[in-house]
Amino acid sequence: ALKLAQLLNSAENIIGDDGSNEKAIALVKEMTAGNEEVVKLEREYPGVMSDIARAVLPIINRSSRVRLPQLWDRQAALYAANFNAGELGTLFDFYNSPTGRKMVAGLGQAKPTAMVAEAAKSKDFAITAPSVLSDIKTAVPEIMKTFGPDDERELLKLMQSGLLARLKGIASQTQTVALDWQNESAPGEDGEIEKVTLAIIQKRIDGNHK
Repeated sequence: ALKLAQLLNSAENIIGDDGSNEKAIALVKEMTAGNEEVVKLEREYPGVMSDIARAVLPIINRSSRVRLPQLWDRQAALYAANFNAGELGTLFDFYNSPTGRKMVAGLGQAKPTAMVAEAAKSKDFAITAPSVLSDIKTAVPEIMKTFGPDDERELLKLMQSGLLARLKGIASQTQTVALDWQNESAPGEDGEIEKVTLAIIQKRIDGNHK
């Protein structure tokens, strides 16, 4: 169960690389575009949200790497409660195969349309499992377009085993665990984020005064 959790929630999948940072910055801008306070702040200090996001992301990424084992343990507990050892082995083998890795990579590229819409309507930019699952569902047809005959056979075997359907059955729980983990902070993280955010805003204020 732990190996499966580590495979599906690797640092590459959860945190990504420098390119992922740029996507995250664009996502923040999209999610906050309609917020009155953000609109007012951007009107006065154009580009300030991007500056804040670029300063804050390294802090969040560092925290995520430190806290990643906590996510693995929670997801592993969920998997262990729903699958026996043999079933977990089958799932691990599939997702560790070229086909499974292709599927995981494709899901990671899913367009966050529903998530953005939900966050934009929320005062605290909250995201819940249903919107995540909606975006995943939308991404599946695009992933299937990249599958060759071998991939289709491997996927069919997993579907016929019934394990894929059972995995989908706990998808809401899986996403809730991940979202709860994302909303947590490492010790001192919130203070560090507040400090760099205020420093950027103060720099903009000082610049305007000059």
